[in-house]
Amino acid sequence: PFLLVPLLQILSLNSVILEWLSPRLFEIKASAGMAEGLAFPVSVSVNGYSTLSSLKLLMACFFIFLLSSCLFKEKKSLRKAIYFLTATSFLLSLFGIIQFFSWKGKIYGMKSADGGAPFGPFVNHNHFAAFANMTILPLFSLLLYRFRKGLHHAVSKSQESLLLIFALSLIVAALFLSGSRGGLVSLAVGLIVLFYILWKEGAIHAKVVVFFLSAG
Repeated sequence: PFLLVPLLQILSLNSVILEWLSPRLFEIKASAGMAEGLAFPVSVSVNGYSTLSSLKLLMACFFIFLLSSCLFKEKKSLRKAIYFLTATSFLLSLFGIIQFFSWKGKIYGMKSADGGAPFGPFVNHNHFAAFANMTILPLFSLLLYRFRKGLHHAVSKSQESLLLIFALSLIVAALFLSGSRGGLVSLAVGLIVLFYILWKEGAIHAKVVVFFLSAG
């Protein structure tokens, strides 16, 4: 459905069909076309270029998802992927926090960001928030999984677990500092879905309580 919606929006339609679907949009496009002396594009999308760009982005995400589902079938390979994401996100978050408190209007201290809303190396803070969420939820799930296997297992790897908890805390802090409301809403929705899955498994209380006690 996510791929289908933008695809339908950029398809060329008969002007009669567009006028029937949205008379107001038909008037806007007709007026714009006459003002520029051009034949106006007959599609549902008001901005076909942006819709096409979004479609390409969604397709890329879809293929990355398919590729990931094939590569990370084993827990060992999935754990390595989470470690790699965590390390990358930790470094970017640390850089973003440093840049946030020492901001002088330039990314990396060199590139001006006029008209943008940068955070870290990202010109748009929403893009950083999206990247941070890619790390937060898998890392949070990994930590919960460790405690699911028992407190003894978690304590046996306490140093590694504490390091991951520290990384998670810093990435979440960077997400809040980025000021991305969409990123925070996405994180909240992701956590709700995660807790729902745990609740369906019937072990949410033990997992969450032990995890938060140890994190505290």
